[in-house]
Amino acid sequence: MTQEQQKQAEARKARSIAILEGEGIPTISHLPVIEAEGAARLRTQEETVQRAACTFLNAVCAWNLLEAEAEDRKEAAAHYRRIAQSWGIWEALSRNERALFSGEGTERLIQTASWRMEAFAALAWALGFLPELDLPRDQFRGNLEDFFPDVQPDSFRSFGDRARLRPAGEILDQADLIYRIRWATDEARIHGKPFPGGIDDDIAMERHAALNWLTGYGDDWDNIPLDT
Repeated sequence: MTQEQQKQAEARKARSIAILEGEGIPTISHLPVIEAEGAARLRTQEETVQRAACTFLNAVCAWNLLEAEAEDRKEAAAHYRRIAQSWGIWEALSRNERALFSGEGTERLIQTASWRMEAFAALAWALGFLPELDLPRDQFRGNLEDFFPDVQPDSFRSFGDRARLRPAGEILDQADLIYRIRWATDEARIHGKPFPGGIDDDIAMERHAALNWLTGYGDDWDNIPLDT
C-alpha cells in the first residue's frame, strides 16, 4: 500500500475499534489493517450479482432439501438445478453448489448451505438492496420475494437491473469490522467464554466469507480464507 492508503486503512481500523468498544466487544490494537481503496481487489457489480444469485438459490435449495423426504430430495434438487440453468448462472456456481443442485449433497453439505442466506444478506447489502448491515446478532429475516419474486426465470434479470454496488469504502468498512468481530469470537471460543456483545458466530462467519470474497480475499467460494 502507498502511504496514503496506509493512512486510510489505519483510520478504518480506528473506526471499527471505536464501534466495537462501544458494543462491549474486545479488540486488540496489533491486529493488522486490511487493504485500502486502490489496493484491494474489489469485485465488480456483475460478479457480485452472479455470486448473490448463486448463494441465494443455494440456501433456498438447502432449506427445501432439509424439509423433503429422503426419496424426494433428488427431484427437489433438480428443480433448483433447472432454475440455476434458466438464470444462466450454472458456470458461476461453486463445486459444492453444483453438487447440491445435482442431488449429490451430503447431510453436512446441506446443513452448511442452509446458513448461506447470511452470506447472501451481506452480498445483498453490498448491492444496495439492504439499507444497512447490523452487527451479526440475529438471523436474516428479509422478505425473500423482494429479491427474487417467486424464483422465476426472469427474476434474476430483474435483480441485476435493480442492483447498485456500494462504494468501495463502505464495503471495506464492513470487511474490516467483521474481521475484528471474528477475532473476538475466535478468542472467546479458544478460552471457553460466551461470544461477546451478543454476536452469533455462525452468522458472523458467513458474513466474513462474503465480505472477504467481495474484497478479493480468496476466489474459491467453498473455501474463502477467514483468517483472524
